[in-house]
Amino acid sequence: MSHVVNITGQRFNRLVALRKTGSKDGGKAVWLFKCDCGFEKDLLARDVRNGKIQSCGCLRKEVVGALSRRHGYSRLDCPEYAVWKRMRQRCNDVNASDYAYYGGRGIKVCERWNDFTLFLSDMGARPTSEHTIERKIIH
Repeated sequence: MSHVVNITGQRFNRLVALRKTGSKDGGKAVWLFKCDCGFEKDLLARDVRNGKIQSCGCLRKEVVGALSRRHGYSRLDCPEYAVWKRMRQRCNDVNASDYAYYGGRGIKVCERWNDFTLFLSDMGARPTSEHTIERKIIH
């Protein structure tokens, strides 16, 4: 039996823990959190405490909205979308020409980045066309 940590009133990024509301997935604590925007949402406490979830969803909307306004973001014609799509293709598609160098070697894309908006939220806009997502090999 695991020990339940009382996080009532504690702040995690934009979220404040209000009360434990239950559990799921084998006993993982679910808490009601209030976001700075005023929205209340039940979330896994573990995901909030470790920073995987930082808001009710409003933060992602703000980041993507800001990028949209600043860079004329459109999913189909923005360079970040093309980078994201190509990154996933070379790691996941066995028919991709460079799969052998990525997915074929065990290189994977984290589950979070299967969602383009989360990828864009984490990485931000590409500063210049010279910037790439490639891993850097240090000798």
